[in-house]
Formats: sequence, structure tokens, C-alpha cells
Amino acid sequence: MFQAVERKLWDKIKHRISEQALRKVFEPQEVDNFVRRKRKAEQENVDLDWMGVFSFPYILKLARFYGLTDSSDDDINLLKDVRNKVAHSDRYLVRNKEDVQILAESHRLFLSLLG
Repeated sequence: MFQAVERKLWDKIKHRISEQALRKVFEPQEVDNFVRRKRKAEQENVDLDWMGVFSFPYILKLARFYGLTDSSDDDINLLKDVRNKVAHSDRYLVRNKEDVQILAESHRLFLSLLG
């Protein structure tokens, strides 16, 4: 689901991204880091435009900026946290009732993004 959401949103925003737009969405230090990564890729002849510069939560924030979602910062943080647990955890995803509720809410959010 994570990959499907990321790919769907990325395909809709990738050609709209500009440094000016980034400065409207993110903190100056974040934008400087994005631009630095992009320029480094260009210098190393692996320029894929903005591809590979943004992680999952940044793609969600850009999609929100471009009007593709109305996800709140809390929603984005929840999806980011669940994604990181799924991708990087060596523990069980569900240990208590709260974990079930978090997974159910993230599933609801994913379905709304895929819709």
C-alpha cells in the first residue's frame, strides 16, 4: 500500500515541483537539503530530476500543497510512523489494542489516498 500511494502521488506531482514551490511548503534548511541532493545527482550524472530526493512524508506534503490530498500533519506523521514500523521494525506490529487502532486508521487513510 505504501508503494502504491507513493507512486500514485509522485506521478501526479513530479512535473510540477520547483524550487519556488518547495520554499512555500518546507523550511529553508529542508529546501536547501533537497536542492543539494538534486545538484549532487546532476554532478554525478544520475540526474533523475527530483526523483529520489523526497521520502514518503515529503511526497505527502507536496501532494497536499498541490491539492491532491487534504491530509493533516498528524495524518502524515501517522502514515510515516506506520510505514517505518512496517519497513524497518524487527518487532511485532501489533502488541496491544492501540496498535490495532493505529493500523486501522492508517489503512483508512491509505484507502482515501488511493481512491
